[in-house]
Amino acid sequence: MNTLKLVLNTEQGEEEFQLEIQAPKSIESDVINDGIFTDSDKSSVVKIKLLSIGDFPETKTEMCLACTDLPFGGRICTHVPCIYTRRCNKSAMLEVSYPGNIEDAFKNAMEECAKTALALIVPLLLSGQFQAAIPTFFIAFKECLITKGYKEASKISINIYETKSCGHWSRV
Repeated sequence: MNTLKLVLNTEQGEEEFQLEIQAPKSIESDVINDGIFTDSDKSSVVKIKLLSIGDFPETKTEMCLACTDLPFGGRICTHVPCIYTRRCNKSAMLEVSYPGNIEDAFKNAMEECAKTALALIVPLLLSGQFQAAIPTFFIAFKECLITKGYKEASKISINIYETKSCGHWSRV
């Protein structure tokens, strides 16, 4: 895990965040069962976890029925807002598609370039703007690969998407 310090200037002053970024350890063609890398004659797909944000709260409000007993007998019921909360984990995933088979040196270069390009898009990922992060990441990623001597970088396509897993809603 790498720790990234992010400082944002807001109207209220500076806000500082410490982020733990899980860089991909390796990309192996034999790890097909985990969905990290698949390879075929027609195309190759590499999936890399870019960023993980764990154990953050989500809340929602729904109307529910609340009843109370009246002091002189009887009961009154009405709809009131109820607050629910749950804890979630979110990941930003990078999917790189390349026509044909990928050689090991190119896989290693993609891993290094993904780490480099990630630094540019962390604020976009944190704010949930995945569609804005794609072109920024793609340009940096592709230029890094071309700089390393891989002209094949023009043949790749990428997608950045979010995966999210949450617990059950509980009433506060």
